[in-house]
Parts: sequence; C-alpha cells; structure tokens
Amino acid sequence: MRLLRFILPGLGAGDRPSHAWERWLWAWDLIFYALLAAALVLSLVDGGTSGAARLAAILLSAAWGGLYWFAAVRGRARSTGLMLFYVVAAVAFAIALNQVHPIYQILNFAVFMQVFLFLPTRWSVPVSVSLAVLVAADGIRRSPEDALGIAISGLLTLGFALFLTLWIDSIINQSEERQNLIEELEETRKDLAAAEREAGVLQERSRLAQEIHDTLAQGFVSIVTQLEAADKRLSPDEASVRNRLDRARATAREGLHESRRLVRALRPELLEGASLPEALQRLAARWSEASGTPARLSVTGAPQPLPMPVEVTLLRAAQESLQNVQRHAGARSVDLTLSCMDNLVVLDVHDDGSGFGTNGGDNDDGFGLRAMRERVELLGGRLLIESFEGEGTTVVVEMPIGASGIGHQGKT
Repeated sequence: MRLLRFILPGLGAGDRPSHAWERWLWAWDLIFYALLAAALVLSLVDGGTSGAARLAAILLSAAWGGLYWFAAVRGRARSTGLMLFYVVAAVAFAIALNQVHPIYQILNFAVFMQVFLFLPTRWSVPVSVSLAVLVAADGIRRSPEDALGIAISGLLTLGFALFLTLWIDSIINQSEERQNLIEELEETRKDLAAAEREAGVLQERSRLAQEIHDTLAQGFVSIVTQLEAADKRLSPDEASVRNRLDRARATAREGLHESRRLVRALRPELLEGASLPEALQRLAARWSEASGTPARLSVTGAPQPLPMPVEVTLLRAAQESLQNVQRHAGARSVDLTLSCMDNLVVLDVHDDGSGFGTNGGDNDDGFGLRAMRERVELLGGRLLIESFEGEGTTVVVEMPIGASGIGHQGKT
C-alpha cells in the first residue's frame, strides 16, 4: 500500500487536499495508466504489428507513462507551466502512437480530460479544440474515404469532453466556494465564542464591581460616618470609649480602602488611574499606531466623574467600534467625540469607510454589536448605528447620568 501511495500520492488518507475532487484525481491517474496498458497489450498481440512497431509502442508508452508520473502525478501542484509542457508532450505522444497502431485512439479521450484537469479553463478550451482538429486531420489524412465519419466522431468527442469538463468545473467552483464559506463560518464561530466569553467576563466583572460599590463600600462609608458622629458626642473624659471608636473607625476605613481597591481592580486597564477622556485618548492613540489609520478624540462640554459601569460601557463601545472599523470599513480616518451634558453623556464614533447598508438607518448585524447594545441598554442607555454604503458608519452611544439615570449613584 505504501508503494501504491508513492506511485499515486493522491491515493489514501495521507495529507488530504481540502477539496473532495482533488482527493479523487488518483482515479483519473489509474484510468490513464489502464488505458495506456490496454492499448499497449492489444497492439503487441495484434499479428499485423511489425517488430519495429512493437518496439516503438513499448518505448513511446513507457516514455509517456514516465512523463505522466513525473509531471502530472508527482509534480501536479508545482506550476501551470509544467502542466502545459506535459499537455503538449501528451498530444505529441498520442499522435505518434496513433501512427504506430490505431488502437491508441482510445487514449484520445484521456488526453482531452487531462487537458481540462491540468490546465486553467481559459487555456483548456482552445487547446482542446486545437487537439480535436489535429486528431481529425490526422485521421482524414490516413483514411480520406472516412473523412465525414472521422469529423463527426471528433466533434462528438470534443463536445462530450467540453460538456463533461465544464460541468465538472462548475462543481469544482461550487466546492471551492462552499469550502471557503465553511472556513469563514468556522472563523466566525471562533470569534463569536471568544467574544461571548469576553462579554461574559466583562459583564461579571462589572456586576461584581457594582455590587462591591453598592454594598461593602457604601456600608463602610456609613459606618465611618456614624462613628464620626458618635465621636463628636463624647465628652472629653470618655477617653477609653473614644479609643475604641478610633480603632473601629480605622478598621472601617481599611475596609473602605480595600473595597475601593477591589473596584479599581475590576476596572479596565485603560481606566486605571485615568478619567474616561484620558482612557479614550489612550485607546485612540494605541489603535492608530496598531492599525495605521488616524483616530482623533474630541471632548465637548465639561467632563465629570461617572459611575464605573458607565465608563466601562462607553470604553468597551469605543473599543468594539474601532475593532469593527479595522476589520470591515477600510476607513482613512476615525473621529471619536465625547459629549458631556448635565444629564447625558454621548459617545460618537464615525469613520469614512465603506459602510454596510444601502438605506442607512440602524443596522445591528454581528455579535459584537448585539453585545454592545445589550450592555448599553442594561444601564438605561441607547445605541444607534447609522451607515450608508460608501459614506461610512457612525456609532452613537447615549448614557443617562442625571438624577433619573444611573449616574445618580455617584462615586464614593
């Protein structure tokens, strides 16, 4: 079996080609060698064949078989030039063997198929037509009385070969398109799984940070406030009670400090020790350097401290938008605008790329956009996407921060 796989590399489950039709090329190789061997045997057993013709049949058949193995079997993937050389040589072998014995005409069909298998379609059609003309001309030269029959036979052979090969070519094209689609779907599935995991991690980190902020941190603040109020009501001679209150207040402050440290640890790295505008500026600079596309940040209004979930959501929206620009838009520049108002903060990300819609309006394709929308709406905000084909895309995130919005919680 190893020897057979060495002779016909396409046979077996070794390094399997990506397309099914390529895995069956070994069958065409076997068909060719079977026809070549059958023609050789029949020519040798024919009593009317001279000794010189038998020797020529053996030598030419062996040479053709060896060339086919070297160029078409072992070197099939090397270059189109090698395949063209083989086809020209195969035509020459077929014409020469037809002179030796008529039985070799059974190989004409194999030569037609090899032309279509080994050459691009734009070359195989004219080469096949030329081959059919050569075969017909040679047959008419040898048997002028059968000219009509030879011409009809040649046309039928050529027509059948053209029909069969173009049909196979269409199947191959569909196979390649489906294979490409499957590969794209696999990559998309991996991206979706990674995005889903990341979204889950970010959502859980945000939830934990908010829970710590709303429970432990606020509780410690209340304890410190109550202890300070109690300390003010103590008389000067209650030193022992004051000492206990001081120790309790110090413990509460340590707990408050630790809870704030945990909240900060759950924040994105870009927000560590920086305000939201500073984090967005860092993000734009890093993205510009990585993508080669300039990204500019503009801030309008008076920036104010925002609750951690709001800052994280706006930062993640900017990151997702820039990632989409890099993947799909082909933009020359990107503008980020952070608008700060009394009860609302708005982030706009606009690119001048290709866009993804013909009618504009809200387009919510893609897991990243859906996850972004869910995160924004979870905090009472709104996500808008406007895109026109050839006019770029604008992503708008509106987050309420006033008394009626999430920003009412403030930052303790």
